[in-house]
Amino acid sequence: MRYIHEQTQTYPLTVGDIKARHPDVSFGLMTSEILRDFGYAEVNPSPAPQWNEHSQKLVELAPTKIEESWFVVWSVVDMTPTEQAEHESKQAELVRQARNEKLAASDWTQVADAPVDKAAWAAYRQALRDVPTQAGFPWDVIWPEQP
Repeated sequence: MRYIHEQTQTYPLTVGDIKARHPDVSFGLMTSEILRDFGYAEVNPSPAPQWNEHSQKLVELAPTKIEESWFVVWSVVDMTPTEQAEHESKQAELVRQARNEKLAASDWTQVADAPVDKAAWAAYRQALRDVPTQAGFPWDVIWPEQP
């Protein structure tokens, strides 16, 4: 849970932050009432809006007080071309890592005395190697099925 100091609008604060700001106070159980006595309030999560994760990002804005409660506020912001490229590169790396794990897990199928259909497993492994050439890579990957 995160908190806000209502008077100074300091945010985000954790329980540890609040305790550090008041070293001479033994809070015991930190209830909402005790926090309120010290000028703090819980900031309630709010659902994130819809956004295109490939070209946009969510930015958390300063909390907003609605009636007596504080809520997180989100803004959808377009990524810069550099941010998009970095985001796509990270996604591609994650997909390649998953592909490499699938290849490593099927290495045993290529041993000379493996009791499997070698041609089917070789085709599967080639399809894994071809994943980065798929039209939707790295966002829309269709994983081949094991034989």
